[in-house]
This record gives sequence, structure tokens and C-alpha cells, in this order.
Amino acid sequence: MSQLIDEESEALFRGFGGQYSIGIRGRTFNLNVIRLLIKDIKMKQETIARFVKTERHPHIKYLKNSTRPLENQADYIVSSMGIDMSTYRSYRSKRDALMYLIAAVESNNIFVSIENTGTNMPQNFKRADGISGVYVKHNKFPYIFIGKEGMAEPESLPARKSFTLIYLIACLFKGQSKMVSLDQSLGQSDNLFELTELILMPKTLIPYLNSYSLDDLDAIADNLNVSPSAILTRLHHLDYVGTEQQNQLRNLLARRYSAFLAQQKKKKEKQLKEFRHNVTNNIRIYQGKAFLRIIRDQYIAGKIQRRELNRQLSYGGKGSVEVEKVFKGL
Repeated sequence: MSQLIDEESEALFRGFGGQYSIGIRGRTFNLNVIRLLIKDIKMKQETIARFVKTERHPHIKYLKNSTRPLENQADYIVSSMGIDMSTYRSYRSKRDALMYLIAAVESNNIFVSIENTGTNMPQNFKRADGISGVYVKHNKFPYIFIGKEGMAEPESLPARKSFTLIYLIACLFKGQSKMVSLDQSLGQSDNLFELTELILMPKTLIPYLNSYSLDDLDAIADNLNVSPSAILTRLHHLDYVGTEQQNQLRNLLARRYSAFLAQQKKKKEKQLKEFRHNVTNNIRIYQGKAFLRIIRDQYIAGKIQRRELNRQLSYGGKGSVEVEKVFKGL
């Protein structure tokens, strides 16, 4: 049995960058903690390939060996994807800004899946705490998964998902399939991280101040639709903030987050007792609209039967799917 698992793991995770983390704590995560998720995404890619005939995806590895300055590569990524960063920053809600990015990404035939409350997903993510996302390579149908990534106040969560999404898009252009962890101690940098910062937080939009407060971080973050933690990291990389002040502000952010958790604990316990899953919405969130449109069209054309449709969209014997509700508004 152990040999079979090892062989499956080798086949399943072939091409990944292995254990991977971003952060000064040096945290690493074994890919096996998301085995069922990766297996499910690869099955989706195979399903799409059965029904959609197309050429190799033009964005994959396009910048793999690029010698252009990173600023030019960042500009190329957003322009070729049809993303207008001014539009992204114009949204008053970070969630709306995230939805704008996802719609733009999916319009490029890049499939996006988002972790939901745990229903209608192939596995529970409690053991994978800290994983923000993963890019699963495919020459024609690349897939990106975004985790809930709860290390922030609610208003910052969509912004952190946006950061993960842009980072994984950079992975796609550079030809690197990776699992990403973003925690409160972000600090290390690589070319992919720099590309993400250049796209979301260009230097021209970052004000230089003699010193920064949490209010300053919040204000800049709101203007750019990113998280205060990301702004702090960017300030450090620009040498606008030294290591000592960065650590002080990081501690303040962590303290604010801890206070938020303490305040919300009883409220969350009450919400959990009263919570009722919205299965239709969970399916949409995890499966992603781009994938659902393909499945819907094949179902309407009679190429997928209802039984197969239920199998594609639900897990663990959770019963039949109300497909009309799922497909409505796609």
C-alpha cells in the first residue's frame, strides 16, 4: 500500500516545486496534505480536455526565460491578461476588486477554484492550514486554487486572495507550478514575489514617509486594494522601512489580529451553531464559473448525463445537485 501511495504521489505532484513556503519563519508544507484537491483538479483538467479542443495556452511559460526588466514583465502580464490595474484599484470593496481579477483571469481560459466552507469539496482543509493557493499546470487548461487564508481581519481577506492569485499567475507565466503559503511574517522575496509586488503595489503609488503607523498602512492598503501586511512588506523591500520598524509594525498587526480573534470568538461559536451551508453557492465557489460553463454546455448538448454531472459537482455521497440553480447566471 505504501508503495502504491508513493507512486501515486510521484505521478500526482510531478512538476511541482516540492515543499514550498514564503516567509521568514521558513514554514514548509508537504504536498500530500492537499492530495485529494490536486487529484480532483487534474481530473477536471482531463474532463475539459475531452470536450474542448484547443491549442497550447499562450501564456504558459511565456516569460520563463525572459531577460526583460521585471517592471516590463509585470506590465506584460497584466496587459496580456486584459487586466486594468486602475480599474482594480477603483473598487471601494476589496471583494469586488478580487471578483474583477477572477473574471479577467477566467476570460483567459485559466480556471479558478476557491476554497469554500468545506462542503462539495473533495477534502477538508483543516490539516492544510496556512496554504494560500496552488497552481496546477496543464498545457491547455491551467488551474489555480485559492485557499480561505484566514490570517487577517475579514476586510483584508479578499486582498490577500488577490495577492495569492496574482502570484500564481506569475508562476504560470514563468512556468513554475507551486504551492504557496502567505502568513503574517511575509518577508522573503523572489522574482515571482517581486513581480506580484510590482503589479499590485508599484513604487510610484507608495508614499514615502519618515515613519509609518498602522493608520498609514491601512490607508495605503485601501487605496491599492491590498492588505496592510502586504504594504508593510513592500515598504521594507523598498527600504522605506527598516527592519526594526518593520518588526514593530508587524507585532502591532499581529496584536490587532489577536484582539480581533478574541472579540469574535463567542460570535463565531454562535454562528457555527446556527450556520446552514449554501450548497449551490459552495459548488459555484469551488468549481469556478469557467469550469461550470463547460460542464453546463456539455450537459445541455447531451454529452454528459445527469449521473455524471452529479459525480463531477459533488463529493462524499452528498446527493443530487440542483443543476438549474448552479448554472443560473453563469
